[in-house]
Amino acid sequence: MNIAAKIVTIGLASFLLAGCSKVEYDYKALGFSSNNEMQAAFDKGYQTKQKLDEMTKPAPVAATAPQTPAVVESSPVVAASQVEPVVSQVAATPPSPAQETNSAAVLAAASACDSVRACAEAMLGAAKIESVASAMEAARRIGAMPKPQRGDRKLARKLNSEGLESLKQRKLPDAAATLTQALEADPADEEILSNLIFAYNEDGNVSKAEQLAYNGLLLNPKRANIWLPIAIAKQKQGKPNEALEAMWIAWQFSEDKERMLALLDKRIAEETDDGMKMMYVNAKAWVLESKKPSF
Repeated sequence: MNIAAKIVTIGLASFLLAGCSKVEYDYKALGFSSNNEMQAAFDKGYQTKQKLDEMTKPAPVAATAPQTPAVVESSPVVAASQVEPVVSQVAATPPSPAQETNSAAVLAAASACDSVRACAEAMLGAAKIESVASAMEAARRIGAMPKPQRGDRKLARKLNSEGLESLKQRKLPDAAATLTQALEADPADEEILSNLIFAYNEDGNVSKAEQLAYNGLLLNPKRANIWLPIAIAKQKQGKPNEALEAMWIAWQFSEDKERMLALLDKRIAEETDDGMKMMYVNAKAWVLESKKPSF
């Protein structure tokens, strides 16, 4: 096995998971023809490492049903035959000049973004070319931005409980109003923000839900529960490609892929809107079967 294949196999992209998004190795010394080829190998290595982790992961314990409308996440069981071809492909098929140029442009955008919105758009662009490195770099830049100060947590949690009760009763305007008060009481509470975004999406206020979701990235740009409502908002606004890109990011950042997969299956089974159902079907095919959409 040549050194490029070894890099992918051992998952050097784990540097990205640790927050180190800029690789500083000499690509020539590592056997690559360009820095972009090396970066592409690291991206594929990250995806391969995720699959290998799933193969060695203990059988999950059945989870208790969630008490809030927070996103449920999940992960597949991956056979070894699904993993090895990825390693071989990375080592044997270097990116074309056009792909290298595009990858470099996406990474440059991620490295230069200076606002939450710009960095979020850079992350969507990274999803389009499946570049974990670029997505992580943009997330790192958001993570370095100033955060809201914590507020009255006791009051905020009380209002959050009241808002969730209204959600259960399908009193959506009341739920949105109460959860807005809860977020004003503690602007740094990620769960309250997620619940408020959910309430707006359920009530059909898609633009407000999307705006809040982008704001929520400031609290945590790697929270799957924020990227999923962005995907829903994009789909409802007639932007299916951006919706799938947001779903890809939600999957990459999901900490419990088995629960994420359960959510996708549940939405596919229960969704009555054809466009929304296809978003979940295509997202599942992309992340589990490597059936990347044609953007």
